[in-house]
Amino acid sequence: MSARFVDLTGRRFGKLVAVEFVGFKQFATERKRMWRCQCDCGKEITTSAMYLNGGSTNSCGCIVGKHKRTHGATGTPEFMAWTAMKQRCENPKLKGFKDYGGRGIKVCERWQTFENFLADMGERPSPEHSVDRINNDGNYEPGNCRWATRVTQSNNRRSSLRIEFNGATHTAAEWERLLGLRTGWVSTKLKKGWPVDKVMQG
Repeated sequence: MSARFVDLTGRRFGKLVAVEFVGFKQFATERKRMWRCQCDCGKEITTSAMYLNGGSTNSCGCIVGKHKRTHGATGTPEFMAWTAMKQRCENPKLKGFKDYGGRGIKVCERWQTFENFLADMGERPSPEHSVDRINNDGNYEPGNCRWATRVTQSNNRRSSLRIEFNGATHTAAEWERLLGLRTGWVSTKLKKGWPVDKVMQG
């Protein structure tokens, strides 16, 4: 059963004032009530009641001065990851655009604002972590993204070869780690036509 409707009209959430309920929107795993809000700077945004009530959305992400944002996080690893993510999906001049925006991958509406991205993703756990999409054919959005190491991302690539052996299925990189084989051994030998049993024996 849906949660009871709460009228947010006229209520203030940080720099935002809820103007009107505009319907529902389906996110990765749930449907959320969406509200049109007016920011103190004059800009309007549409966001979910959950994000307003939870405090993760409290402004439109408006700019103060020429390159300074209200979040004050410009130059942080999280802000740089957010910027790179948007560039991959929105800048056709970027070399890697064809693998992202060029094949329909988008940054969701909520993450057009850095504060929302940071609220959902949290701080980067370590310098080895970067933004990874769990479903490589899905968009950058809550529920489909995580901070992951290069090894985890390598195993999650569209091109990762998944191999069944002794009743288990893993990527080539995972088998190499599990069996103590040198990096690249499995994929190289399989391309040469070696049978899986022989490849796994090293």
